[in-house]
Amino acid sequence: MISDINRAWESLEKAEHERELALRDELIRQEKLEQLAARFDRKSGLRETWLKVKIRDLSPKIILSRLLTEDSGKHLMGVVDLLQKHSLIEADINVLGENVKVVIQHLQSFLDTKSKGGYQVCDPQYIQERIKQLEAAYIELVQLASDRHNHLIESRKLWQFFWDMAEEEAWIKEKERILSSGDIGHDLTAIHLLISKNKAAEDEISNQSKQIQALVQTGEDLIAANHFSSDSIRERINEIQTMLANLSKLQQQRMKRLTDAVDYHQFFTDADDVDTWMLDTLRLVSSEDIGRDEANDTTEDLKNFASTIDALHQQAAALGDEDRTAPDVLDRLSSIDRRYKELVELAKLRKQRLLDALSLYKLFNEADGIKQWILEKEKNVGLYGHEQ
Repeated sequence: MISDINRAWESLEKAEHERELALRDELIRQEKLEQLAARFDRKSGLRETWLKVKIRDLSPKIILSRLLTEDSGKHLMGVVDLLQKHSLIEADINVLGENVKVVIQHLQSFLDTKSKGGYQVCDPQYIQERIKQLEAAYIELVQLASDRHNHLIESRKLWQFFWDMAEEEAWIKEKERILSSGDIGHDLTAIHLLISKNKAAEDEISNQSKQIQALVQTGEDLIAANHFSSDSIRERINEIQTMLANLSKLQQQRMKRLTDAVDYHQFFTDADDVDTWMLDTLRLVSSEDIGRDEANDTTEDLKNFASTIDALHQQAAALGDEDRTAPDVLDRLSSIDRRYKELVELAKLRKQRLLDALSLYKLFNEADGIKQWILEKEKNVGLYGHEQ
């Protein structure tokens, strides 16, 4: 009986000892789990804080890029620089994404109660909410970065368009400077050379117009895609089209001016020929030498030459608006008309002198004939007397 009691007491003491060891192990396990939960909260908080800092660093850029055009770059090189900087931000976001995955996997491990002996560090719903918050924050970060990248790409398209437009504008202005030259040549050879250059300029403008039209179409495509600077693009397109139209008009005006200059100089070349003929005729009608025989009459030649002078007047009337009323043209016509009239009068006087001279020469011929007849008669009479 006593031995049974002793065995029962020993069994009780052993059970109490085992229970004490089990309780101590459980307390140790609970303490470790609490430490692990604290470490989780601390690491999770640090990760979440770092992610929020990243979002805070990027969000103002996205907001300002939608509100202030300066954030999209003030010129092409500026936008290129912003895109290079943005690529670094995207690289950081990619690294952040890997860290977020690690944090989420770590959080999800606390949802596995089997490996923890059925013990839960904290409410699973709380862990799931924290996971959703991290995922949502990262998705927002990625979306903001994508929006920023797309905005910068559109800005680069805009400034590339403006850059190309500026080059075309510079080309047009240079051509305007050349075509605005007042040089129309001093003779027909120089004018024809300038006309050849103007035709080359016309071909060059035609070819450049195709390039400008392609650039204009690029702008139209940007406008059709609802680009954020559509108004500025439309204004630039209108400006370059107006400049190109004015350039073509300037080229046509210069071509007409050069063509008129050809007619202008041709008029004076023909007028010189008229003056040369009249000068030669003046020497003839002014000559004191009327010869000893019958001479040709120049009045008929002058009469026929009147058609040449009439043609010169018609040629002058067909000149350009400025040239036909130019003082040098009018003075030249007036001088030719005056000299022609003088020639006609001198020709009439010379004709009369020639007629008088002709009458005199006829009289001399008749006198010489009579004299010869007399001499022959006298000779005959002398021979007859001698024979007697």
